[in-house]
Amino acid sequence: MAYNSTTEIDYAITAATRQRLFTDAGSYVSAAFDQALARASAYLNAALSTAGYPVPVDTASLPTDTVDLLKSLEVAVFVTRNYPRKGLKIPAEHRETMNVLPGIIDGSVPLPGLSPSTATAIGGVMWSGSATSGAGQIDPVFGRADANGDDPLGGY
Repeated sequence: MAYNSTTEIDYAITAATRQRLFTDAGSYVSAAFDQALARASAYLNAALSTAGYPVPVDTASLPTDTVDLLKSLEVAVFVTRNYPRKGLKIPAEHRETMNVLPGIIDGSVPLPGLSPSTATAIGGVMWSGSATSGAGQIDPVFGRADANGDDPLGGY
């Protein structure tokens, strides 16, 4: 699900530019635009997931600042990935907006209203101390005991 509607994309880049980007052999191909917008959204969602954020599907529950940032990022991804298709120069404001993504991924740029989960982020770990081996189970690779044999979690 895209964060922006066609109207919002048109507001950001103009309808004429959108039509230029997706007109091939004299015909506007709306399916190509829809696919490009979906891919921009997927790219943004992948970055959010990498950071441990739940992928926001319903922006109605998020603060306006967060929604605006997500929409701006999606437009920047859309522009960055599609302008070269027709030899258009990527505007500086979209390149600058793209520079926010690494900060979101590494946690230095928080998203108001969303809480990242370190357990589900890249490098995070989810495990249960009660897992056992057997049919359908995976033998644990790391146990709770540290190198001294002490339980760093205090039995939890």
